[in-house]
Amino acid sequence: MMVPFDVQVADLHGFEREVGVRLADAISGSGVSRVVLLSGLNAHLKMGTSLGAAEMEDRLETLGLPELVHLRAGFFNENFVKGMGFLQQAETGVFATPFRGDLPMPLIAAGDIGVRAAELLAADDWPGDRVIELHGGGYYTLAEATAILGRAIGRDVAYQTVSYDDARAGMLQVACRPASSRR
Repeated sequence: MMVPFDVQVADLHGFEREVGVRLADAISGSGVSRVVLLSGLNAHLKMGTSLGAAEMEDRLETLGLPELVHLRAGFFNENFVKGMGFLQQAETGVFATPFRGDLPMPLIAAGDIGVRAAELLAADDWPGDRVIELHGGGYYTLAEATAILGRAIGRDVAYQTVSYDDARAGMLQVACRPASSRR
């Protein structure tokens, strides 16, 4: 299970809390004893974009589930295209997000996370660890990832850090376009 991230809501953390309470209530009333939560790699910090994941981890811990794992995954490769509009931004020669471009972070494909979650759910032996970190194939700065992706599409693209408000406005612009124009 996961709490969806929705950049279009006015109060992201309020939305995450509302959804999280509903999910926890559904699990509590269902008799389900094995849960894999897709959390965030920085959930232990209990702040920023990982706050909703941290709160969901805490919410599930209170249920006393015998088999519960928090998968703390790195940054999804798919975020570049689906959430942050890399292709649209690359047309301008600049890829901008609110994150520092010089800090290496683990990048991972969503499919790899799905495989690990499925393995856990089907396992005969439940792991002893409540938290499992998924780091993917390597650590890259956003500046390095931007250069790699730019080369892959045959463009020189520079990375730039912008304010959260500017980044959100750009993500909303991409999210509100018809799907056929986002490719």
